[in-house]
Amino acid sequence: MALYGDHGHQLRCDLSNEERVTEFYRLNDCNFEVVVEQAREWSPGLPPMVPIFDVRTWNSFTLGGAPGSIAGIKTGGEDFLVKFEGESGHVVLSEYLDIFENAVRELERSVKDSNHRAFLTAISDGVASIEGYINYRADRVGGQQYKDSEQEKVSFETKINEWIPQITGRKLDKGGVNWNHHKELRGIRDNFQAHPKTHLYGVPYSEICRRMNLFRAGIAGLLFDLHIAFKDLVPGQVIQGCFLPDIRLVMEPGHPPPESNQS
Repeated sequence: MALYGDHGHQLRCDLSNEERVTEFYRLNDCNFEVVVEQAREWSPGLPPMVPIFDVRTWNSFTLGGAPGSIAGIKTGGEDFLVKFEGESGHVVLSEYLDIFENAVRELERSVKDSNHRAFLTAISDGVASIEGYINYRADRVGGQQYKDSEQEKVSFETKINEWIPQITGRKLDKGGVNWNHHKELRGIRDNFQAHPKTHLYGVPYSEICRRMNLFRAGIAGLLFDLHIAFKDLVPGQVIQGCFLPDIRLVMEPGHPPPESNQS
């Protein structure tokens, strides 16, 4: 997070190794060892904020007010990017990131409730966040060749194999675990969520847990890789997603743990 996060400190000072990060924390009255231990603690949702380097902000919120009021977000001049007159509304600042955050929430819900459908939603949203980020970066470049519309649909494979090399000057690494896990998750999404192919199926919970653990690399990890490919700073939410804890099946859902024979 110190090296790649969207806090921007790495643009002004060298944070390329642990020694430099430790010194940076000391200069900012923070104890590096304490911060590391606190980051190890897991709680539902993304891990706790990391001081200084984690600048997560709300990507979606309610904005507006009473009848007669005007609320919105301006560009810096007088033009509104979003505007509500006399009512409230929902605002999303970064769509792909908002979708990613919801994917993490659905993954958490799938674990808490042993809910396979919530897991499929997590995959679907995770895939959508990746495609949304690529579209966002392509839109910033501009040009008709990077347009994806209802009239002229562009496949995900074309965006990966053609758009990214053309925009960034290099190919995305498709030989590592992040891409391989993404391919498996995308296949699960296609077969069970986007284009279901059967009315009846069964998946053991042990296999569902294995698939859940693919999210860390196949969604968060690939989204991280894409930010690096586009030379973009990586949001803290994405970096934290790369370090989600392992998911393990410790007991069968609906069955209590075995009683101890010890008195």
